[in-house]
Amino acid sequence: YAFRNIALYHYSHNEFDEALKDHTKSIEIFEKLGDQEGLRLGYNSLGLIYYRLGYYPLAIKNYLNVLSMLEEINDKPAIASIYTNIAKIYYKDGNYNLALDYLKSSLKIQLEENDQAGMAENYNSIGNIYFQRKGYKQALEYYQKALSVYEKLKNELALADRKSTRL
Repeated sequence: YAFRNIALYHYSHNEFDEALKDHTKSIEIFEKLGDQEGLRLGYNSLGLIYYRLGYYPLAIKNYLNVLSMLEEINDKPAIASIYTNIAKIYYKDGNYNLALDYLKSSLKIQLEENDQAGMAENYNSIGNIYFQRKGYKQALEYYQKALSVYEKLKNELALADRKSTRL
């Protein structure tokens, strides 16, 4: 994990070329070791770096590698996260139809898993797509869904905070 940690350092300092080199080295090592978790983390990191650099096809390629690994172990929350990451790329690239498809796939899992924070983020993102496509009524519906979930999360956090002060 040393190369991965060094890569994370470089990424946090916006030294993306160095981060790419170190993540690639870590992936080579994880492949030799058969370390599936290390591979998932490495490919996910490459996807993020390529996204930040605007190399969208490479970002998607790496996210799809991660996705196939996650599907093998049926890690639904992580699958939803990767769907959301892919959707962000398509959105940024102006491919709203594919972005919407991936967001809806992610949202389906988040509803099943009751991932409130993920649901709120994706409702908002879906609203943004409809807004960009001038579907203002649909955008408003999704923004309202996002707001409802955000309010619920805020209320739950407030309740947890009150309980913690009574110790």
